[in-house]
Amino acid sequence: MPLKKLLLKSGVNKENTRYTNENGWYISDKVRFRQGTAGTANTGGGGGGRHDGTGGAGGSGVVILRYVTAEYSGTRTETGSPSVTTSGIYTILTFNTSGTVTFGV
Repeated sequence: MPLKKLLLKSGVNKENTRYTNENGWYISDKVRFRQGTAGTANTGGGGGGRHDGTGGAGGSGVVILRYVTAEYSGTRTETGSPSVTTSGIYTILTFNTSGTVTFGV
């Protein structure tokens, strides 16, 4: 039996029924639609998409650095004012804006 090429429409179209949406997706899971709104700040979340192509802007990013506190005894210098916390044996640096961290010996 020869293979047949399928031409599928992109996106998920819930405006039609599964019967009238020929060659298109009607039901899906693990897909996130956010009504074209912008992503949440400082989470690295993406912006929402819309069926008409006017999606929202992505949220600003976040960088989280975690290291075992006892295994590092050198100096640490940061720029950008990261949040510095400890949790158990770890030191955690969270950057919500641009910044750097330098570890010295």
